[in-house]
Amino acid sequence: MTFLEKLDYLLYINKINKHKLSELSDIPYTTILNFYKQSYDNIKLSTFKKLCDFFGVTMDSMARDEVTEIEYYNPKKKDLHITKDEEILIKCYRVADDLDKTLALRAVNADQAAEAKKENKSVG
Repeated sequence: MTFLEKLDYLLYINKINKHKLSELSDIPYTTILNFYKQSYDNIKLSTFKKLCDFFGVTMDSMARDEVTEIEYYNPKKKDLHITKDEEILIKCYRVADDLDKTLALRAVNADQAAEAKKENKSVG
């Protein structure tokens, strides 16, 4: 889900439009419109935070396209914000024996090395 799809969803479930969002969040209406017209790639961090705070959602869940369920902010929650898939991987790793953990880490390191090699080739 893209940022705009999440924003549209939040507008819909909160029964507000872009004008009302601008008015209530103190984000200029033209800024909100520009997300749709010109892209949100260069969104200011302060604007992004203001938007997330307004809806009470985590910045992480709004920013990451692979996150399909918007996570609501809980100020009492002190742990990391992770997806369900990431949570499953962590739980599996925790119950794995030493050999399985070593193999998993080797796979991750090999993947990172391959990515770095690819980046070096594209740069050079």
